[in-house]
Amino acid sequence: MIYLLINVLFFTVLAFVMNRKNINYDFKLILKKHLGKIIAVSCIVIFIVLGTIINKILNNPVVGYCIALMPAFLPYLVYDLVKSATFKKEQQGITSLLMVLTKWSSVRNDVVYCLQKTDETKLSEPIGGYIKEMCIRLEKGMSVSEALSACQENALSEELRYVLINIRYAYEKGGSLYRIFKSLENQFFKIDEENFKRKINTLSDKYAVYLSIVMVMATFYMVVLNKGQSGQYYLKTETGMLLLGVFALLFFAGMLIITKVVKRY
Repeated sequence: MIYLLINVLFFTVLAFVMNRKNINYDFKLILKKHLGKIIAVSCIVIFIVLGTIINKILNNPVVGYCIALMPAFLPYLVYDLVKSATFKKEQQGITSLLMVLTKWSSVRNDVVYCLQKTDETKLSEPIGGYIKEMCIRLEKGMSVSEALSACQENALSEELRYVLINIRYAYEKGGSLYRIFKSLENQFFKIDEENFKRKINTLSDKYAVYLSIVMVMATFYMVVLNKGQSGQYYLKTETGMLLLGVFALLFFAGMLIITKVVKRY
């Protein structure tokens, strides 16, 4: 329970920092860029600390560190769910972005002008954040092509990267922005209609799978930490500890396979 509360606190603080407007922009950008590595390091630290604690209780390092694998993986599951939710919002926001860009490109055939006006529109996250980042980069002296490339690197979906590539191409070749944006807008309207017909909802499936993982993990610890005969068997006998280690190892392998299968956002 304490461990779960620590995880909740960690991600709450992280979300607070990312959403604070008075926090240095460059710091938030660095944090966002390296968030995956931070989560990976957190998982390793949790694994080592919990493995050491469990080893002291069981006096069996192999079993102790096998059991520590399961809770050490939790931060990644949370991170992956947050990333998947962001991915879905990104996909859903592309059409709105193109509608706004089409509107302003009909006024002036200027990428910077269109981006600035789009930023003023305050689109929903994460699209609105990407536009804000590009405008800040442009204000700091970065070229339009570099700003678009940087945004392309941060984008999670192939669809958004496709849009950004087309914008950069139109800018570098000096083509009609309105024609490009209008064409893309029509394409994504059709994609949205098709997705609506299929009622694609892979994110809810991922939530269900990950919730099942957490429930199985919680049941495992409830049985093991039970003060009755089951708890005594698993914590006090060599056979019980061996079974604990085998189950923990198999469970961790299962988690890796499941996350690999549902990796597609």
